[in-house]
Amino acid sequence: MAIEALFERGTLDDWREFAAALRADPEVGRAAARVCAYRPADGARELARTLLHRHYPDLGLGEDEFLRPVRAAFAASGMSGEELAERLEREKHAAREAKLGKPFRE
Repeated sequence: MAIEALFERGTLDDWREFAAALRADPEVGRAAARVCAYRPADGARELARTLLHRHYPDLGLGEDEFLRPVRAAFAASGMSGEELAERLEREKHAAREAKLGKPFRE
């Protein structure tokens, strides 16, 4: 079962299988940590994080590893947080307009 599917609809047996896979293969832990980094906080994510921490306490749960290049690129851009927020808002409106085929109004 894919990790995302486990988080969405995994049964107790699926979670047991996941725990066994974590013990057997550190790559499963790294993959699960990447999924945890972008998933919203919910019970499945917290269970996975608990299992990850138990088996791989030095893994960092993926967030730093996953976001490090993004943070570095942002810092190198010289853009402020406010400028980024404004740019994201413009891009969001442009995407909505492209999807709707007409100017977007809130």
